Amino acid sequence: MNGVDVFWPALRWLHVIAAAGWVGSALFYAIVLKPSLKIEIPTDGQQEHVNAVKKLEMAVARKQRRFLEVAAFTIIISGALLALNRMSQPNISLTYVIVLGSKVAVTALAVFIAFREADRNKRYIDAAKLAPSSSGVIAGLGALAILLAIILREIYEKSVI
Repeated sequence: MNGVDVFWPALRWLHVIAAAGWVGSALFYAIVLKPSLKIEIPTDGQQEHVNAVKKLEMAVARKQRRFLEVAAFTIIISGALLALNRMSQPNISLTYVIVLGSKVAVTALAVFIAFREADRNKRYIDAAKLAPSSSGVIAGLGALAILLAIILREIYEKSVI
């Protein structure tokens, strides 16, 4: 076993961990956190509570953005290296290339939406009232990218048999 035998599986593992973290983070935000922080219009004496909840939401959004930046960077760099490695194989079919292109497009769209939403949240104090959260869309696109990765694996395995 040499360094190359360890490098590609380790890079694939890193890619999967970053993607799972990305999708899991978006799912948690959309399904658990965002609904839990919904606040009714305050009556007298509740404004302090509303302000505390908004501060919590902003703090979580800032932390999530940092995580998403690292995950997106990891997904993009590891994905590019993995794609180049796989595309250099002699038995790659047109179907594989089309599915890979679709996965890249879906991932790029998810990253675009995530960072557009994060920028919107930085500009507005109450972004939730100005535009619906895109966390569910981001999670859905991420899940679709994972499904496309599974399909790619199946296509590749059938081509080397």
